[in-house]
Amino acid sequence: MQRSMTILLVVCTLLSCGACIANAQGEQAAASAQAMKTKVNPKDGAKLVLIPAGEFLVGDDDMLRYGSPFRHTETIPGYWIYKDLVTVGMYKKFCKDTDRKMPPEPVFPAGNHFNPDWSKEDHPMVNITMDDAISYGKWAFGDDNNHLPSGKQFEKAARGRKGFKFPWGDTFDLTKVWGSKSVMGDCKGTCPVGKYGISPYGVSDMAGNTWQWCADLWDKTRCIVRGGSWTCVGEREFRPTFRLIPFPVGNIAYDVGFRCIAAL
Repeated sequence: MQRSMTILLVVCTLLSCGACIANAQGEQAAASAQAMKTKVNPKDGAKLVLIPAGEFLVGDDDMLRYGSPFRHTETIPGYWIYKDLVTVGMYKKFCKDTDRKMPPEPVFPAGNHFNPDWSKEDHPMVNITMDDAISYGKWAFGDDNNHLPSGKQFEKAARGRKGFKFPWGDTFDLTKVWGSKSVMGDCKGTCPVGKYGISPYGVSDMAGNTWQWCADLWDKTRCIVRGGSWTCVGEREFRPTFRLIPFPVGNIAYDVGFRCIAAL
């Protein structure tokens, strides 16, 4: 009798665990399906990911000295965001359609021409001003709006609703970000978009590869760039809450790129 009761208890426990696992997997699949609702912009071929409306965690208490607010909850409307950074190939199309010249190819100090003659078309576009990035968005969507993400839109897309420290979770992992290992610039340049820095919503390069222009201004002449780049060493700059890079809006750099957003 006791043996029968023990077997019954084990069976019930297994069934219960199975139901819990199935429920957790179902919730995860539902969340993934919602996070990865996508569409394509026919103008430039970019895939956009839906970031749903709702609450999310903003800021980190341990990042106050680097421009972050105290950790708190905010609510913003839903929006679409480019899954990947704007690539060299996409920007070439923009320049051709608008009769613009490509900017000079990027050169890292010590003469590292890491994208000679813009030949690596699947790498992120860099060496563009904030106005260049805004003009690209107007062309891509056929309107006169600024399609750069706000800081809050960037942060939600990068951290998810739970406010992870990094796009992939709370523990820094150098294998999940395209950044320098021990010396500034030791990874030698940008890499193809879409491989690293993947956020809970499936948005790539939300840490590393390039800093990103955002719509928020530090003052009248400088913008806050976010996300860290291939030149960064250590984990601090790869935190989505890091905000201490006020970059002149008219400048270009070998490690600053961008992506677009669109309203629902």
